[in-house]
Amino acid sequence: MFLGRKSELNVLQQEFDKNSFSFSVIYGRRRVGKTTLIKEFIKGKAAIYFQATISNEKDNLENFSRSIGVYEGKGIETSYTFANFRSLFDNVTQLAKEKALVLVIDEFPYLARSFPEISSILQYYMDHVWKEISGLHIILAGSSMSFMEHQVLGYESPLYGRKTSQIKVLPFNFKETLDFFPHLNGVDVLTYYAITGGIPLYLSYMDPQKSVPENIINTFLNKNSGIFEEPYNLLQQELRNPASYNTILTAIAGGASKQNEIATKAGISTSLAAKQIDTLIELGIVEKRMPVGEGNNKLSVYYVKDGLFRFWYRFVAKNMSYIELELTQELLDYIIQFLPEFLSIVFEDISRQWVAQQMRNGDMHTIYGKLGSWWGTNKKTRRQEEIDICGLDISEENVLLGECKWKNEAVDLAVLKKLVQRGDDLFHWQNKEYIVFSKTGFTDGASEFAKVQGIKLIEFADMVDYFNKD
Repeated sequence: MFLGRKSELNVLQQEFDKNSFSFSVIYGRRRVGKTTLIKEFIKGKAAIYFQATISNEKDNLENFSRSIGVYEGKGIETSYTFANFRSLFDNVTQLAKEKALVLVIDEFPYLARSFPEISSILQYYMDHVWKEISGLHIILAGSSMSFMEHQVLGYESPLYGRKTSQIKVLPFNFKETLDFFPHLNGVDVLTYYAITGGIPLYLSYMDPQKSVPENIINTFLNKNSGIFEEPYNLLQQELRNPASYNTILTAIAGGASKQNEIATKAGISTSLAAKQIDTLIELGIVEKRMPVGEGNNKLSVYYVKDGLFRFWYRFVAKNMSYIELELTQELLDYIIQFLPEFLSIVFEDISRQWVAQQMRNGDMHTIYGKLGSWWGTNKKTRRQEEIDICGLDISEENVLLGECKWKNEAVDLAVLKKLVQRGDDLFHWQNKEYIVFSKTGFTDGASEFAKVQGIKLIEFADMVDYFNKD
């Protein structure tokens, strides 16, 4: 069953419907669903689909030729191979003149590494041959983020400036994950979203007929599962020395957020840590965060953006000996003990997604184009303060301030008063809007105070209902 990706499909269909040549670039991390998206798009269309492999030029040319043979009805067993890629593309040109044709080269980085001249050859055909063929639609897709961004989309690439559209395929958001598990309760869906990062393939490993602990044992703590050691395997595919990056990820997942803290915890120099962090950011595994509205780089922190990596390096990577000794129940007990703390960070992210969805639907009066968190020094109290949700509108005269509580107890009056006090201390020149998110609910005192102060109180169950009806 195909879920989500409506906007991505719309972009591709618009390209296909144009009465002109089109060239789309699709990229995103491995397992995110690029190939599934492409195959859904080409259903019912005349299409040649070729997936490059980690091989040499000869093998890729043979496999590409076979893909064209299948399209032409020669069957998969055909032994015919084009003499070279130019003759192959000449054949594609003739086929595209006969009827509208989609040509897909999936995992393009593999082909380009086996035959570096391919980008220049494609450039020639796009500039001198294909631009006159209105029925030809080229799709290049790849999982190597750095390669696609630099060697396909980058300024120095022969293909630079020729794309007519580009799609970065992202993991499912929480709403899409709810659609993936339509019969599960919201807490379980949030848990699966948190530990898989919303990657469709990893979500498919979670059996909705089993409990969360059972699924964790059967996937993350099972040496024979498809997800076991997946983060390390992904690093091996992207990096020459993945072992040196493990310490960085373990340090960040363990709570280190400043560059010097990460370097100290990882036992490496600050300069090396900075270089490796930049690489992980480029791969979409780590992100650099700044307080909303602040420009001081010294306030920046680093965070494991990819949920699978965050869970794996927080709980699994450093405890492999328990799995080797088949002491999985002991490790599971440890994970379950600290899972609520892990989920609380994800709850903040989902709360921001809820705010964004409200704005898209026109259900909020103010549009907060800058949306994130805030942290820094309260000059009045001289203490470090954090605000889970912070949004600024384009004029920066209106601010949204929010608190998120993922606890099995109702949020009390003190939480609301503290939020309002922080707003008064830190954002005295803006018009303020307050919002508090709670897993469980609110005390009577908090509800009464919220009515008087005009504070929005949002329970997790209501958030789930809102996402589901949209």
